[in-house]
Amino acid sequence: MIIKLLGILDILCAGLLALFYFFSFVPTQLLMVAGIYLAVKGSFFLLSKDVASIIDIACAIVMFTIIAFNVPYFVVAICCLFLIQKGVFSLLV
Repeated sequence: MIIKLLGILDILCAGLLALFYFFSFVPTQLLMVAGIYLAVKGSFFLLSKDVASIIDIACAIVMFTIIAFNVPYFVVAICCLFLIQKGVFSLLV
């Protein structure tokens, strides 16, 4: 049950990142909350030496960076696709 919840939250984070980057539709504070969620989740599961946790932390860094700087399109697209596929796989398990 908790894995499905984390999967839904990953998909939500990917949607927030895409909406903020492409449409500037999401408030900055909401994007920061999503980034903090990914950083905490990534650092929590980092103890299990999972590569996906390192990528979660990298996506959180992208979320924080995108607020102040211009991040290339492909970096944001890769983060969104990673979070979406991770969320979908979590829902299928």
